[in-house]
Amino acid sequence: MTQEVLFEIVGKSGVITLNRPEALNALTLNMVRLMKPVLADWAVNDAVAHIVIEGAGLLLFLQLQMYMHDHHKNHFLGHHNQ
Repeated sequence: MTQEVLFEIVGKSGVITLNRPEALNALTLNMVRLMKPVLADWAVNDAVAHIVIEGAGLLLFLQLQMYMHDHHKNHFLGHHNQ
């Protein structure tokens, strides 16, 4: 079974890779549960200065860009998601 979330420390970066390219790296509750203890450990680890979240394949970044574009466009137009 393939792990849904991969973790590694690269330099001073804690790197989280969402590993569900077949599902467009959609985040599940199980993935959040896997990340929580690792993030808690990294929060008190002086070797980790920041967190990078990436996705297997390219779709995570395309989805984020589309979300950010829509969010900023709606904000500019005066539309706010409540």
